[in-house]
Amino acid sequence: MEDECGHCKRLAPAWDQLANAFKANTEVEVMAVDCTKNKDLCTNYKIPGFPTLKLFFKGEEKEQYRGSRDITSLEKWLTAQSDALLATVDDA
Repeated sequence: MEDECGHCKRLAPAWDQLANAFKANTEVEVMAVDCTKNKDLCTNYKIPGFPTLKLFFKGEEKEQYRGSRDITSLEKWLTAQSDALLATVDDA
């Protein structure tokens, strides 16, 4: 997340909690990218503004998060999305 972005700073505590909540899950990795330092990556994925939350699975972009930025909403969304994606792997 961009260091000078006010919205990013407000999201940071919930984002840190989300990363901590999934730390033991070897199938899910919560990451942050500072687009001011990784411009090519952010251009490639068409980041429209900060913060932008995206879900990737096996290197492919799956969904952009558009919900509330509190830990409960983030955790519920990531759990549902990761469970659904991992179920497709288990079914294969």
